[in-house]
Order: sequence, then C-alpha cells, then structure tokens
Amino acid sequence: MQLKNNFIPRTLYPVSLLLFFLFLLTSCHPDLPTVSEGNEDHISLEKWLDESRRTPGELLTEELIAERSVVLTQDNLLRADTVNLMKAIVPVLYVAGVRELGLFFLDSAQQIELDAYILDGSDKTRAEKLLFSANAALGYSEYCDFILYVREFNGNLDAGEEAIRLLALGENGKTSPEILTLALENQEQKPPVFLWIPAEDLEMLPENLVILSHHGPGKNTLRWNGLIENVCAQRDIRDCTFAFRTTEPPFPGWNDKEAGIKADIYIVTPFPYRAVQPIPDFITPETAARALTFFPEISMEKPLSWIAFRMNRITRKAASGYNHMVENLNLPGVSE
Repeated sequence: MQLKNNFIPRTLYPVSLLLFFLFLLTSCHPDLPTVSEGNEDHISLEKWLDESRRTPGELLTEELIAERSVVLTQDNLLRADTVNLMKAIVPVLYVAGVRELGLFFLDSAQQIELDAYILDGSDKTRAEKLLFSANAALGYSEYCDFILYVREFNGNLDAGEEAIRLLALGENGKTSPEILTLALENQEQKPPVFLWIPAEDLEMLPENLVILSHHGPGKNTLRWNGLIENVCAQRDIRDCTFAFRTTEPPFPGWNDKEAGIKADIYIVTPFPYRAVQPIPDFITPETAARALTFFPEISMEKPLSWIAFRMNRITRKAASGYNHMVENLNLPGVSE
C-alpha cells in the first residue's frame, strides 16, 4: 500500500508528498500578532524554522528505527486536534515498523473482541460499544472514529502485510499500570510499540521511553503568550507542522518559562483548536446503569431516562466548556 503523508520524511518517498494538513487549517492568518517580532524567542523560532525545521515524521522515524518505543501524552482528553494528530501519524508508525498501538481509552477486558473487530469489522455501533465498555464518560465521536480509521487502514494493506494491532491499556476507565508493563515487556526482543495515554499517567512509564507532547493551549491561556501561534500565523502552511527535540537549541530554555515542556519531542500542528464532538445519545436508559461507574456524581435515585439524559448532558457540557475556553483565547487572525 502506498502511503502519502507530510509527516513522513522525504527520504522515505522520493516523489512529492501531499500536504496532509492543507485543507485543515482555519486558524493561521497574518493578523494581530500579540508577541513582539523583536522578542528573543520569536526571533529564535523564526530562525530555526528557516534553517532547521524538522517534521514530526522525521523525528518519530529516527526514534522508531532505533527501536525505541514512543508514547504520546495527551494533556486534555477533550482536544480533537490531538486525535487528528494520532490519525496523521499512523502511516508513519507503520512504515517505521510499529505493529502495536496502545490506547488508553479502550478496556483490556475487551481485547479479544477488539482484535477481531479491528481486522474484520466496519459497523460503527460496534466501535461505539467498545468505547462505551471502556469509559462511558468518553462518548466522543473522534475516539470512535479513530478505531474505525485503524480498521480501515488495515483493510487497505496489501495481502500478506501485517496489520496494526490495537492494545487496550484501560481498566475500569483508567490506564492500567499492569497492562502498560505487559505492553512494554521484552522490548529488546520485539519491534517498538507506540502508546497513547493521558499526561497524568506519565509517572507509570519507565524512563527509557521517548515522550511526545502535542502543542496546544493551556488551561485558560496560550502557552508562552501565544509565541507559536503568532509565528505560525505569519508563515506558510507548510511551516506550521514541525517537531523539535527539547534538548536542542533554542528550546532547552523554554523549560524555564511558564508552562515548560515535559517531553523529549514536542510536536506542533495547524489543526484548529476545538473540542471532541459528543456522540448523540451515547448513553441510553438501557445502558445508564452500567455507565454509573464513570459518573460518580450521579446516583440511582432518579429514573434511568433522567440518568441517561444527565450523563449525556455532562459529556456535552465538558466539550462545550473547552470550546468556550478556546473562543476566549487571543488567537491571531480570529475576530473579536
């Protein structure tokens, strides 16, 4: 199968690569920068982009070819752009030899069913059931679509090519330390794996893994006073997808500033900042009782129809709250 993605290094494909993110950009425009162009970090980043810019695919491939397993830590589970990043790098992972992809939002108790589905299944409702069983509070379409995306990716492989296996890392709605350990066992004897977990679970991991972080807004503000957003707003779309090692100049100093980097490789993409989309009626009166584990603030004292409505409302409000936060950010090129 021929894979084309601008995350993949040019050395892997001598022909021109499709600009995967071109149609996705909605937020990079050359208006109203809030960071002075004379700012030292602004100048350093501009110079690095002109002279040393690396793609996420280039850095990922270097690590994976060196047989180092990699983990992406997601700082906010409501970020749709991070799910889009994961879709974009699946072809890169495959070309670099990764055949096991560990996901925090699937439950290890469903591993056998997941294995069967990811190799031979297209029914979206079945993917939604797998997501529900793992964590009913994550009833967002992007997570379900990611499962379907990998299934479709496997379906497009040529005969005889090994499929990607999804490893369910969850247990009772949380990442399982035991499952993580099993996923990383005997790394010297098998190809590297790629893990996707919440940033809060970083302490569960051994120190020899390569940690990725995806650039995005902080809790209520843009990181580094909008430095990256403002630089990208003034440059070509192709410059807005890049990655850097945090130990290489000029980036080590960024760790000493507000919202420092906690990763080995930092990835920037032009995906718009927005929340994941709630799946309509993800929880029903028939499934509400089973979902109670994931909504401790709700009791069984009300009718199941009310409970299901309340749970779905909580999910919607979480996504709406994230979008409201993004709307209040001082993003360049966004009208007041």
